[in-house]
Amino acid sequence: MSFVDQVAQKFAAQLKGASSPEIAFREKAWANYVRQGLPDRKNESWKYSSLSPLNFNWAEPTEVVTPLEAVQIAREWKSDFDIALMVNGRLRMNESSLTLEAGYELSKFSATQIDLDQGDGFSSAMAATHGGGFQLRVAPGLKISRPLMIIHCQQGEGAWTSSLNSVVLGQGSQFQLLEVFVGNSEKYLHTDLAYADVASEAKLTWVRVQEESGASSYFGEMQIQLAEAAQLLAHQVHLGAGWTRGALRVNLTGERSEAKMYGLSFGQNDQHVDQRVEMNHLAPKSLSVQLFKGILKDRARGVLNGKIYIAKNAQGVNSSQLNHNLLLSPGAEADTKPELEIFADDVKANHGASVGRMDQDKLFYLLSRAIPRAEAEQMLAKSFISDVIMKIESPVLRSFVNARVEARLPDFSETK
Repeated sequence: MSFVDQVAQKFAAQLKGASSPEIAFREKAWANYVRQGLPDRKNESWKYSSLSPLNFNWAEPTEVVTPLEAVQIAREWKSDFDIALMVNGRLRMNESSLTLEAGYELSKFSATQIDLDQGDGFSSAMAATHGGGFQLRVAPGLKISRPLMIIHCQQGEGAWTSSLNSVVLGQGSQFQLLEVFVGNSEKYLHTDLAYADVASEAKLTWVRVQEESGASSYFGEMQIQLAEAAQLLAHQVHLGAGWTRGALRVNLTGERSEAKMYGLSFGQNDQHVDQRVEMNHLAPKSLSVQLFKGILKDRARGVLNGKIYIAKNAQGVNSSQLNHNLLLSPGAEADTKPELEIFADDVKANHGASVGRMDQDKLFYLLSRAIPRAEAEQMLAKSFISDVIMKIESPVLRSFVNARVEARLPDFSETK
């Protein structure tokens, strides 16, 4: 059965037993998918990524167990985080450890009125076939000091998990959310759509660490609305999955809103990591920052398509985007495609990109100090990405990301 047929089959299955509002939401998304179809490389935003790796039969898992890695993560970090567990897109409250401070609510996804922008046929298909997810609500004025970690676990050979998640921050609230995506050694597909609405003067810190199975395929899309003086500090770290497509769309709809987006991607063997970032400045005096770095080796390919859009009335905007890539093997490839679309005249906007090999002068200096070559290469790789990790303001979030990255660094040297 083709992937297109699998999508249709899953959509029909999700309609059974659904409520009327949910059916309406799914059918609207499905109609958009039918109108657009699945994207191919003629679609500019999918120019570097083919959906052909997804073209094999998917089956619902017959047995779902919590991966050992998820259990270990929860045990190691339970003193620093509230922890929620999701297995194949379904929230398991009985296996979660939450303090649930007053005004902070986490529950199974049920909202159907979120203003999801279904920009292409693939996103629409995933919205129409979603199998659940979580919704997080933070009351106005509430400032949560203890971060929440949500561990997404994927299980089952050929399983397809499609989740839809919602985050809503009330006016003047603050929240820190860490999502970790792990799986077993089996082949599966995980698609994840996340929508966030950040009210005026609220601040959302959102970190995502993707460590899916190397044989898996992962699609993740974040859509975020920022009201007046709202702040977003977001980090994405891609460490796993054989095929990855990550997308972020931020609409800065309120005056003086701020969005700072940072990303790290690591690719080896035949891994494919494609990221698309859109910063839409729709209000005056808004600010956005993009800084993405990648380390690639073997035959891995990294892609970043970053776009800054500034509307006609969005005067006084300050926006920048940078993408730097370190290639450790002749067969590795990095494609970077910055875009600026500006209709206002009183703005600051810039972009820059680089692709290169490890600095041989610095490497020679370390070798001359009797540092083993593999260790020297890891030191240079760590220094290349350290500024991105240091952008994480929360010490505990920074410690978690640093630990996960350092565990993978031994695989990323020119000599290994």
